Amino acid sequence: MLSSEARKECNFMSTKRKTSIDKEILGEKEELRKSRKMRKKEKRSKFIKKFFIFIFIFGTICCYSGLFLLYGPYNKFRDWLITTAMTTMTHQYFATWFYDDSTIETVLANNKVIESSVPTNTDLINIIDYSEMDEDNIKYANVYEKQVLQRDPEHEDYKIIDIKGDDYEGYIAVIYDPSRIKTIVTSKLGSSGEMLVDMAKRNKALVAINGGGFSDPNRNGNGSTPCGITISKGKVLTSASWGGSGGLIGFDGENKLVLGKFSVSEAKKRGIHDAVTFGPFLIINGVASKIVGNGGWGQ
Repeated sequence: MLSSEARKECNFMSTKRKTSIDKEILGEKEELRKSRKMRKKEKRSKFIKKFFIFIFIFGTICCYSGLFLLYGPYNKFRDWLITTAMTTMTHQYFATWFYDDSTIETVLANNKVIESSVPTNTDLINIIDYSEMDEDNIKYANVYEKQVLQRDPEHEDYKIIDIKGDDYEGYIAVIYDPSRIKTIVTSKLGSSGEMLVDMAKRNKALVAINGGGFSDPNRNGNGSTPCGITISKGKVLTSASWGGSGGLIGFDGENKLVLGKFSVSEAKKRGIHDAVTFGPFLIINGVASKIVGNGGWGQ
């Protein structure tokens, strides 16, 4: 048996040993905690380092890629950017930011439409009334003529044809009685523009399509004054000079489509009763204009 003194001494030794062990455990835990903390810091530091290296490499690649596209040995992107930007009303800065005036002028000169200077010769236009002919007896010159002249049974007055190519898509509106085509303008001419759909509703139109361009000095897309000459139902609404491509597009007294660079007096002599001004002209008298590069219109 142990005496009480010996027991106390043993308990004291045990307590002392336990305290020492607890300190060692705490020390190990603290070291482990510090070690984990250090590893986290190292991981974070490595991640941040890798992240900035990635950003640097990615930024460098983007920078060189951008420089390659803008100023590289191949000019296709440059020409596309300049011609696209310069034909907009409000985004020409996309071109002027990167290129000087001389470069822009050179690109535009190398991408354009060379039009015919000869106006429409209406003697070449022969109007045939296919409505009086039996469908089985009609001989079309080609598939395109058939697509245009063969009427839509749901709409006897007009036909809408989808057109698609490698890099474009759009619509052709075929109107079978050209005498019904009229030029309309905003009801607040010279003051504010009007949406096409509102003009169509106001005039009870079956088909409405944007025709000429309009002056937009404040570049807000709400121009109120058509460019060049505008004629509606024989009345001259605007007669401003037009320095752009194309010219007058309208219908004469025989309701034949006429294109030409006409003055107001010349248009009156031809009996043009409805017309707008725009361009470029693509085909006159069956002869296509020459398109150089992308034609100067970009995307």
